[in-house]
Amino acid sequence: MKTNRTWPWIILAATLVAVPLSYFLSGVENVELNAATRASLPGQFASLPNGVTHYEYTGDPHMPLVVLVHGFSVPYFIYDPTVPDLVDAGYSILRYDLYGRGYSDRPDVDYELALYTTQLTQLLDHLQVQQPIHIVGLSQGAPVAAAFSNRFPDRVTSLTVIDPLIAQVQPNDILPMGLSLIGEYITRVVLVPHILPASQMEDFHHPENYPGWEARYRDQLQYKGFTRAILSAIRHLPDMRPMQEYMAVDAAGIPIQLIWGRHDQTIPYSDIEYFKTNIPAVELHIIEDAGHIPHVEHPEVVNPLLVSFFID
Repeated sequence: MKTNRTWPWIILAATLVAVPLSYFLSGVENVELNAATRASLPGQFASLPNGVTHYEYTGDPHMPLVVLVHGFSVPYFIYDPTVPDLVDAGYSILRYDLYGRGYSDRPDVDYELALYTTQLTQLLDHLQVQQPIHIVGLSQGAPVAAAFSNRFPDRVTSLTVIDPLIAQVQPNDILPMGLSLIGEYITRVVLVPHILPASQMEDFHHPENYPGWEARYRDQLQYKGFTRAILSAIRHLPDMRPMQEYMAVDAAGIPIQLIWGRHDQTIPYSDIEYFKTNIPAVELHIIEDAGHIPHVEHPEVVNPLLVSFFID
């Protein structure tokens, strides 16, 4: 029979075995993103200096162009309800997957704001887009859209932000993900396979209307490099200065529209008030009966707002 002094050592030994074992057994990435795997995937692909970018260019390229930038981790399919109406209204549409998400490459680099603005710049150049664009950014894609607008104000006609990240993310906000080894372990074992997919339903005010959403989200998790990219993106969130980016866009004279879902559980109304206080000229629209992605839950309300803003 084991003594009481022996049990702690047994528990410690079991932990030392279980922790690394769970790390190696919990990985969900088992497919390489390459030419062979992309051959069966939808959309178009552009080889850019930092990697291949998955995109869709829809509509008449001679018509005004709207660029759609998705949020933290849901790839460009989040704009499925947006594209058809905008094309019907006479716009061409470019939507794409940020590096590390969807079917775009997961380069082993720092996933910081400069990476994303450079990706969009190179994609537009690859497509030989010369005309100014209307740019739309969702959630954490809003600072990306704003940063691009500030970097190239002559290339941007208007900025729309949908339920945008506004508050400055602090280093303590990302703990324990910011800690070496601990962050890697949690991301691989808990965050990516479990928390991220399940939490997607919290973006809806009526999640019961979207039964296949989580399964569709999980598809991107199988491609190698997603976990590393997500952790790097989290660790670089404190480097973003969202409100500074929006204020600079306003100072450049670029019109800004803000669309927000009344029941957003991610971006509180106090942040929207803060935005409005700092940029009084913003065109603000609050979408009732909607959560963090109102353009998905109520495209019949949001899409006309986009078209009207672009025309103005």
